[in-house]
Order: sequence, then structure tokens, then C-alpha cells
Amino acid sequence: MRLPKIALALSAFCFMSLAHAANTTPPVTVSPTVVGGQYNTAAPSALNKQFLPVQLDANGNLKVNVVVGGGGGGGGSVTQGTTPWVDNVTQWNSVALGSPSNYGTSPGAVPVIGVNAAVTNALPAGTNVIGKFGIDQTTLGTTNGVTLVPSTASTAGISYSSSGGTATNSRTLKSGAGNLFSLEVSVGSTVSSAAWAVFIFDATSATGTIAKCYNMPSGTVTFTANWTNPVRFGTGVTVGVSTAVCNSTYTAPGTAAAFISGEAL
Repeated sequence: MRLPKIALALSAFCFMSLAHAANTTPPVTVSPTVVGGQYNTAAPSALNKQFLPVQLDANGNLKVNVVVGGGGGGGGSVTQGTTPWVDNVTQWNSVALGSPSNYGTSPGAVPVIGVNAAVTNALPAGTNVIGKFGIDQTTLGTTNGVTLVPSTASTAGISYSSSGGTATNSRTLKSGAGNLFSLEVSVGSTVSSAAWAVFIFDATSATGTIAKCYNMPSGTVTFTANWTNPVRFGTGVTVGVSTAVCNSTYTAPGTAAAFISGEAL
């Protein structure tokens, strides 16, 4: 018996529909769980093991206040109604903070919390040391109104040392660490008749470390030097006249034949 074409097509459609239904997960209907909240004008007092509804404010917003013992909180509260959150910190390491004060003018005042009184108070009078400050002094007497005032104190000047009218072969200008600013050496004909040299020792005598040495040609009777940036010496400043030139061993004249003076500090 032959089935009509319509019947065959209907049978095939029903079979495919059943097969598709067998491999399809039907939707699951979930009922929502409603969490109740309660607004109270004052925080409730709960008894031991008593259940209380979550607390809401007058607008239905959830109220959260972390207290000491509740996750490391304490000393502050968080208002969650705005973005970003607003923190109200009242303690730092269990120490109460002072009220903020505005400091600075450019580009604007900045509120600073709990500034120590030593920062905000006026500087104390007297000889208290308050630290070091840099001064932008590009034009002397104009920029910042800073001027170097002359001083009559002996410690404010550079020490001057001279052999005076006594001839010598060497002179210690400073017996200790310091700076050499200027030097003058004059010799007699017994030295200037040949090449000679000025030895400058980083020592308290004409021996030891040679810091500088200057050769003088025959016939030269004076040597003068001024250092804008002074020469630093770690042990002492001693100047000696030598009949042997630089790169040789220092050799003092047989007799005292030089006059030496200089400024060292």
C-alpha cells in the first residue's frame, strides 16, 4: 500500500521535532529570594543569637558601619552613596588626628590633616638650628636682598703667613688641612743664577707628598700665584724653594735665600 506524500512528510516532521526536543534542556524557572531590610531612626540593640534584618536608611540604601573587631575596621566610617567613596578617617595607628588645615597658595591651598605644631608654629627665636636652606642669589644685593656684610672677626678672613724679613728655604703656611689661595716667593741671586723650582707639599714640612711644583727659568727672582678656586690640602700647606727642578728630588739651597708668603685657610 502506498502512503500519500503529505502523510510521509508529516511523519518525518514529527520525528525530527521529537529528536530535537530530546536533545534540548527545558528552561528552569527560579523563584527570587527577597531579602528584607528595615529602617530604624536609631540602631537596634540585639540580644545574643538574635536575628535582625539588614538596616536601611530613610531612602532604602543599605547601611554599613565597620566597627572594631569587624574585619580590622575602627576609627572611621565609609559613605557609599557617591563615587568615589568618601572616607572619614579620624585615627592613624590608634592616635586621633587633628582637623585639616589649608597650606600653600600655588596652584591652590591643600588641606593637610593633623599637622604637627612644630611645622605650623612660628620659628623659635634664639640660636635654635632649623636646618639648611638654599638661596637663589643671582645678583648680589638685589635678588632676595642678600648682601655679604663685612666682618671684623678674625675668623672671617683668610690667614696670611709670611717669612717677613727673614730669609728661609721653606715655610709652613698652614699646619693642618685647608685651602691655599695665594702664594708669593722671592729668591736671591744665589738661587736665580740657575733654574730653580717652587715645591708645594701637602704636609707640615718640606717633605712628603708634593701637591704642586713650578719650574722657574734662570734669572727669575719672583713667583706669584693666585687661585680663584683654592687648592685643597689634607695634611698641611708647606712651600719650599729648590735648586733642583720639578720631577727631581727636592733640594734646598745651601743657605737660606728665599722670602715666602701666602694666604691659606
